[in-house]
Amino acid sequence: VLQIKANQPTLLEQAKRLGWTTAASTEVSWRDYQHGSDELRLVRRVDLSTAAGVALLKAFPGVAQVFRIERVRATATEAPRTWSYHLTSLTAENADARRLG
Repeated sequence: VLQIKANQPTLLEQAKRLGWTTAASTEVSWRDYQHGSDELRLVRRVDLSTAAGVALLKAFPGVAQVFRIERVRATATEAPRTWSYHLTSLTAENADARRLG
């Protein structure tokens, strides 16, 4: 698993353009209560057969899945939302969304 960070701006932009809100994506979510905060974690995998997915595969040919983790950590005063993008060579059969998150 490789996290896509800002030091790879082209790859990060390609990952952001993959169509995370379309029907071609798969999502799983769960809640976790730790250290006085409530964390909601959503893991969404996206279909790489789209045009944006094919472009990303040209840059990283061994990629089997691209996924985004969205975290909402609610405390008594705020609920910040963060997103992180990741690549993996594991297929969906070897690593489902719950295992990836």
